[in-house]
Amino acid sequence: MDFNSALKTCTALINRPAMTWLVVLTGVIACIGRPVSASCPIVMTPPRVVVKHGGSFSVICSTSEAQVEGMGWESSLGAVSLTDNVTSLPFKITALTQWTFSPQCYMNLLNGDQCQQRLSVTVYKMPDSVTISPSSHLGPMVEGKKYSLRCDIDKVAPVKNLSVIWQKRNETIHSQSYNSEVNTPVQESSVLIISPSRDDNGAQIHCAAQLNLGPMGPNPAVMASNPHEMIVHFPPTFTGPETENVQLTSKSKNILNCTATGNPKPVYSWQSPHPLQVDTKNKAVLTPPMLLPGTYNCTATNAIANRTKMFIVSEVQGGLTTFAAIIGAGVILGAILAVVLGMLVTSEGTFSTTKGSWLAGRTSSSGII
Repeated sequence: MDFNSALKTCTALINRPAMTWLVVLTGVIACIGRPVSASCPIVMTPPRVVVKHGGSFSVICSTSEAQVEGMGWESSLGAVSLTDNVTSLPFKITALTQWTFSPQCYMNLLNGDQCQQRLSVTVYKMPDSVTISPSSHLGPMVEGKKYSLRCDIDKVAPVKNLSVIWQKRNETIHSQSYNSEVNTPVQESSVLIISPSRDDNGAQIHCAAQLNLGPMGPNPAVMASNPHEMIVHFPPTFTGPETENVQLTSKSKNILNCTATGNPKPVYSWQSPHPLQVDTKNKAVLTPPMLLPGTYNCTATNAIANRTKMFIVSEVQGGLTTFAAIIGAGVILGAILAVVLGMLVTSEGTFSTTKGSWLAGRTSSSGII
């Protein structure tokens, strides 16, 4: 390149952000940059931009510096040419179609220095969908076992601003963030390891994708999955002790309570040393009319396990036994019936309700004398 051509090129570049001057040293022709000011009194309003992909934004570059020759903007989507004698200059994008975008405002000073500053732009995209997938299991769970649930986030950007939040009964139980520098939409996932308890049965669990875009971004930038209802199976557990002592008294009511919680719902069976005189098929509570001493067993069963409860029925110490009480009552009742019948039977062997009274060992047909 000859001197005139080099001069023409550098002159054309003199008002660009990388300001150039023609230098001739020992026959070597080169364009070098205009000196950059150590301090740059440029203010961006707003100071940073958060914009949805395909969206628009505008920003103003301004300065309080008095010795300004002119200002301009450079970007991969177009420029604002150097404008003389201004201290503020707007810049607008109507449709941002790039995932990485960093426009630059520059300012030329009268002393020959140049000042330039880049605008921070975050381009985001909310996920197409957020779903819970059966990473290992999505049907009924068994209490105490470990399971994994996977949350799939489809096409979200930028992933470095993404957090995945797991909630159960609207309380956060796990969260995950990402440190990828990829700015284009990606598919991400989060895996939750859980060991459910019976208290989790019926609980609603969901995951949510949240873009943490700061005060300049939309609030909230959250998309949640549909809730998943946790179904937890667990073995029967008796509401009372597994061994229960029952003492019989004359005033006690005969109740054998074998109620148990469980999922699936337990079914019941009974084993007794004596006939109970009541229907025992799948009954949790029995109220037999009579109980005799002995050991009565109740078994609660579901698909997970079976549990047995034992009732030890005994008499109160020092009191009449049930059997003795029954025999004693029968003897007394028989004696009463014999006395009554003796008073009503006549000497002829017939019954009479007008049989005479007793007097000095003799009867009187006319009653008491």
